[in-house]
Amino acid sequence: MDTIEGDDIYLEDTEANVVRGDRVKIGPGCMIGRVIYRSDYQKDDKAEVQTSLTM
Repeated sequence: MDTIEGDDIYLEDTEANVVRGDRVKIGPGCMIGRVIYRSDYQKDDKAEVQTSLTM
């Protein structure tokens, strides 16, 4: 998947280049290139995120 966008995002076992949202929680099994968030970001220890930044 290329890009995932939304206000409240919770993902598990997902691969994506970009995840963009207000509140983003990356759960176990995810492989994400970049997370862009506005107010809250959480990442599970069993997830991979290359970079994260705020809007």
